[in-house]
Amino acid sequence: MGEHKYNPTATAAKNGELPPKKKPMGTAESRAWVYTWIREHTPLGIMEREIRRNCNG
Repeated sequence: MGEHKYNPTATAAKNGELPPKKKPMGTAESRAWVYTWIREHTPLGIMEREIRRNCNG
């Protein structure tokens, strides 16, 4: 891990006091998140919902 003698972060990690790091989002997960956000927060998503609502009756 590194020299734990002088590094307080390394000392805490050695003693198990730090939580494990979160893994980053994968490509598919991040794309799905972005597309969902775009549909909810931009005019494109609003127009899509309005068109679907008006066309389906």
